[in-house]
Amino acid sequence: MKKISIALLLISLLLQSVILAQKTDEELLGEVQSAYAKYSTALIMGEFKTAYDCLSSSQKKTTNYKLFVEANEKMSKVTNLKASQLSSLKMKGKYAAAKAVIYLDFIPEDKDKQVLNGKIETPVYFIKENGEWKIATGEEENMKIFLKQHPDAAKLMEPFKTQVYYKQKGIWIGFKYKQKEGSEYVIPQT
Repeated sequence: MKKISIALLLISLLLQSVILAQKTDEELLGEVQSAYAKYSTALIMGEFKTAYDCLSSSQKKTTNYKLFVEANEKMSKVTNLKASQLSSLKMKGKYAAAKAVIYLDFIPEDKDKQVLNGKIETPVYFIKENGEWKIATGEEENMKIFLKQHPDAAKLMEPFKTQVYYKQKGIWIGFKYKQKEGSEYVIPQT
């Protein structure tokens, strides 16, 4: 009888620890948002090493650290990142997906022209690696590769083309951009 009581006590303690260890969906969503906030804050502050460390192992395989830093340094010469947030965040298992909305200023080459307020809307996918949420996608080509390798992530959100906007007279206006040689973006001029 004593053995049964001890066994039941141990099973009860084990079940309680499992129940307590399970996180709510809200807590998990908060972890993803926190991981993205760390990444975007690092980019805003110019701490590219910290931002690079937020990338998943698969993203790092296709994104060389030196090129990551160079690309972000080039972008910081023509833009001033102000803030970033996630919307429409969905998750299942070790994957999460959201629309990232990035607010920035476009800095014109001609200093006589006015700085434009800008907004970029882009899909972002996450993967949980070693207990931490990591950013799994970046450029469009990397996103295609990741989603092909991880079809469960692809089911969370339909990928969409990155949209770039600038504000004119209080209205967001979309514009088409293209990359020139050297991955420099064509910035709208007023």
